[in-house]
Amino acid sequence: MFGFSWIITAIIAAIVVFLILKIMFKMVFTTIKLILLFAAIILLVYALSVLI
Repeated sequence: MFGFSWIITAIIAAIVVFLILKIMFKMVFTTIKLILLFAAIILLVYALSVLI
């Protein structure tokens, strides 16, 4: 079960990163990019802390 949850987390993380990169290429403002990047990092850290 532990390994299975890690697989799910990896898939979700990959989707989130892909969507953020897709949005980043459309956005012009650097501040929005930074905010999205920090939000993604916080979400990933939160997801990992929940599993551990």
